[in-house]
Amino acid sequence: MPSKYPIEVRRQVTELARSGTRAKQLAETFGVSQATVYNWIKQNKIDHGEIDGLSTDQQVDLAAARKRIRQLETDLTVARKVNEVFLREGVPPKRLYPVIEALTGQGLDVGQACLTLGVSRGGYYAWKGRPTSPSGLRRIWLANEIVEIHRASRGTYGEPRVTAELRFGRGVKVGHNTVCSIMKELGIKGIPNRRPPKGSGLAQVTSLDLVKRNFRRAAPNQLWLTDITEHPTQEGKVYCCAVLDAFSRRIVGWSIDSTQTSQLVMNALGMATAKRHPDGELVIHSDRGAQFTS
Repeated sequence: MPSKYPIEVRRQVTELARSGTRAKQLAETFGVSQATVYNWIKQNKIDHGEIDGLSTDQQVDLAAARKRIRQLETDLTVARKVNEVFLREGVPPKRLYPVIEALTGQGLDVGQACLTLGVSRGGYYAWKGRPTSPSGLRRIWLANEIVEIHRASRGTYGEPRVTAELRFGRGVKVGHNTVCSIMKELGIKGIPNRRPPKGSGLAQVTSLDLVKRNFRRAAPNQLWLTDITEHPTQEGKVYCCAVLDAFSRRIVGWSIDSTQTSQLVMNALGMATAKRHPDGELVIHSDRGAQFTS
């Protein structure tokens, strides 16, 4: 039987016990109970064939077998629950036949797979020997087209955009429900287009983009970049607003506070202007967060 004590400790205890050392003395020496010492002595006799019983190796194998049986029972319960969901949603058997084919390809018995999914073996073999219908071939072709479109969009297109690309981009007559069904079977979906909360200033443009992705400058104090970062500490979160000069890549102003308000930004910009005293045309570039647009 597996023990929390090291095998070397058990071996020393049993050897000393065989040499005549009393169990009480062994328990005191090794810090275990007398009952544990007696169990070790008994198990040692079983392992040496002196008395009947399960050896240590047999007990380990038995424990592993029982664990495997519990896992198989859990897997069977999950499979039956999945089958109940399929039957409750009215999934036709022809949708389950490909699942059975995949399971049998992994070494599972056909009869067991059909029993688990609640379909007949005769129906499965009839489906397997039947040639693919024209509608099935078209569905397979559409699946390939959908996968290609989704991959070309880098995984961003959902059902509406994929349907639009099929209809208007490739001239395929297909319904939206068909595209949704195929994408659901393939397990692919797009990235949701989350709109900002109503009333938030995230979508309000407060100024024109004067940078145009050109962050190179020929002299200091021509372009400053600023943003707010969050830092967890043992006393809670703190927020740091930093102002960076695009020419030297140096932090010219910063501010730290426990809240991220417009005052945090004003303090950082105040430090930057007090240190640099910009006198020419200066552009301050930031995101459209409320701290900067307020």
